[in-house]
Amino acid sequence: MVNKKLKVGQNIVYPAHGIGVVKGFDSYEFDKKSVDIVNIEFAKNKMQLGIPVDKIESLGTRKISTKKVMQDAIDSIKDKPLESKSVWVKRAQQYEDMINSNEPQQLSSVMRDLYRRDKKKEQTYSGRQLYRRALELLAEEFAIIYKVKTIEAVEKIENTIGVIPEDFESDNDIDPVENPDTDVTAMKNSTKKDNNKTGV
Repeated sequence: MVNKKLKVGQNIVYPAHGIGVVKGFDSYEFDKKSVDIVNIEFAKNKMQLGIPVDKIESLGTRKISTKKVMQDAIDSIKDKPLESKSVWVKRAQQYEDMINSNEPQQLSSVMRDLYRRDKKKEQTYSGRQLYRRALELLAEEFAIIYKVKTIEAVEKIENTIGVIPEDFESDNDIDPVENPDTDVTAMKNSTKKDNNKTGV
């Protein structure tokens, strides 16, 4: 029997792809056994997946969070970041795993640790990318819960934690440590500006 807990039109969270909508159910014969499939459409990725109903929970698929769970997650972003002596590569992998869980509390923890409250400490390019991914996934679910557009959800979340938009708007910047050519590019751009001023 198809899992009656899932309904057509229901929004659910699938860790690997974000929020999807249940489009329907099918049953197939495989190795002389009947396998029930739930078809989920992911509008953002323009794709549809057929997932065995008995694998739904083991794959981490879950219902949309409650308002309380979401609010608790957002409030926790304002907590003091966890101090870690681990090398960045190891921490980045931990953050990657937390993001892939697509759990509000895990996503908020990534944001809490990666948002630079001390403006004297520069954020790395990879750090900004991880922050953005966590923010976008959290905002996507927030938008469903509160029935707002995703871009509005991003603004509401960042306003709540006191983020200034300019803090993370330069996502195309390359971190000098990761791209040694950055300084050369900056020098070329600076030279161009100087030349334009002098009429060269």
